[in-house]
Parts: sequence; structure tokens; C-alpha cells
Amino acid sequence: MLHSLTSSLPDAKPAVFEPGLNVALAVRTRNAPSKDSRNAVGKTSFITALDFCLGSNAGPNHLLRRPELEKYEFRLDLTEAGARHTISRSGQAPNAPAIDGDIVTLDILRHQLGRDLFALAGTEFEPSFRSLVAYYLRAESTGGFNEPLRTVSRQTDLATQLPLAYLFGLDINLVARAAAISDSRKNVSALRRATKDPVFGRTLGNTADLDVLTRQVGDAGGGGSSAERGVAA
Repeated sequence: MLHSLTSSLPDAKPAVFEPGLNVALAVRTRNAPSKDSRNAVGKTSFITALDFCLGSNAGPNHLLRRPELEKYEFRLDLTEAGARHTISRSGQAPNAPAIDGDIVTLDILRHQLGRDLFALAGTEFEPSFRSLVAYYLRAESTGGFNEPLRTVSRQTDLATQLPLAYLFGLDINLVARAAAISDSRKNVSALRRATKDPVFGRTLGNTADLDVLTRQVGDAGGGGSSAERGVAA
């Protein structure tokens, strides 16, 4: 459970979370001029800061790495696996967050959050913590609200299947198999194009050899794309 989001930024207002649904609203008073709106009041910045504390990538153009903001620390107080912790992070040292005052790497932070919030065990085919939490922290600027199954506008179908299968308790091994079949088909298609090259074609063989390989890939997928359709369904 999230408890609060605070900052050392002087004008930052603390956000306190209550059990259940929490909604961030911008309130207009009755005396507010008609030109006043609910824009530019900090709702998007609030989500950005929350995502930042939950281990998001923070490249040079990230909001909290701007010169006027990078020196300030943002702190998220939350309960993980029955224990209360505080995560702190600043734009000056985005790759060195702290858990309860102890400096850790981003990988360690994400591992702990994935373990405690989503029961990730670090097995081979598991989705990443960030791919899961992205379904709870969406940004309108990247198309996060355009489609329910995609957290960004250009996310592929296969990229959505693994985290969604995990969140819904489905068989993630089936998703991994579908992804492997898809990659195999892409590789065969690339080889088929390469056989037409006058130099590489001599090394790769002829298209008849690739036809055999294509049939083998199809057999592995259960006769076409049925495995992929089964996951999507």
C-alpha cells in the first residue's frame, strides 16, 4: 500500500494516500476567472514523481532531471510484503535510489518492488516489474490511455501478452513459446530475403532448404499461428 509521496522541493505539497481508490483532482473555486483551468496544476508531475520513485528510467530529458529540479529529493512511503519502507530518489543521482536510507542500484530497487508487490521470483520467462507497474501508471503523452491493453501507443501485441498473462494468472510459458515461434518466423523470413543476395545466397543455400525450415517452424507452432492466437484469446 502507498502511504505518502513527499519532496524536499519547497513548494511541493505532500500527497497522502488512503486505503482504496485515491483520485487526484484540481479544484476551481467559485471566484476563479473563466480563463482558469485545471491544466498545469501538477497532476502529471505528481504521476511522474510517483513513477520516478518506483524505478522508472530517467534519461537526460526527464522532468525531474531539469536543472531547477534535479537537486531535490522525492520520497515514497509504502508498505511492501507487510513491512513499511521509504524509497527516495533525486534527479542528481537517478541511478542511485535509496531504500530506508541505504543507497542501492536501480536493478535492486526494481527487484525488491517486483518481489514484494507482484510476487516476481526472477524465473526465466517472468515479465519485468516495470512492464507490470506500467499498467498502473500510464501517461497520456505516450498513448497510455488510447487502448486498455497497451501502456504505450507503439507496444506490440507480443509485448502486451506476457505482463497481462502474468497479471491475470495465465500460463506465461505459453506466451514465451508464442514469442519464440514469432522470432523464428522472422528469422526465416530474413534468411529467405538473404538467399536472393548474389554473395550471401551461396552461403545460405537455396530457397528449397528454407522451405523445409519454414515447415519445421510451423510444426513447432502447432500448424501456423494457432499458438499465438491462443495466447491472444
